[in-house]
Amino acid sequence: MGALLSLRKAGKTPPRFLSMSSIVLGDSAEQGRRAWGCFVAWLVPKVALKACFEDMQAAEDYILANRKAMGLSVTILRATVLKTSSFVKDYTDPVKTYKLVPVSDTAAKLSFFVEMQSVCEAFLDVATTGEYEDAEVSVFA
Repeated sequence: MGALLSLRKAGKTPPRFLSMSSIVLGDSAEQGRRAWGCFVAWLVPKVALKACFEDMQAAEDYILANRKAMGLSVTILRATVLKTSSFVKDYTDPVKTYKLVPVSDTAAKLSFFVEMQSVCEAFLDVATTGEYEDAEVSVFA
């Protein structure tokens, strides 16, 4: 964040910054319960990966508290559980292999897993289009 703040202080527009997080954090808790089920949505952040989720929550809290005051463009992308397989994404293919779901969309069908390459595709698309700038959005298959 220091380098981005230096750009801002020098009167230059800092680049768009994307932060990866996970569903069940912040206002996406309900998405986590819907995608993972109540038990997994409780177990993973509170027991199994507690330190990791505490770190991600601290990062989200810092971003949410400071991005406007610092004049930075920061988007938080929250992925469901990442998986890998023999799937190979052609990033020039216009067909998207992911869906971005804001927490306000309570009717969207949510998935337990999303391919890691699909999350990379989502990051590239958000970075280049500016869609969801200064927002939080979740990534599903």
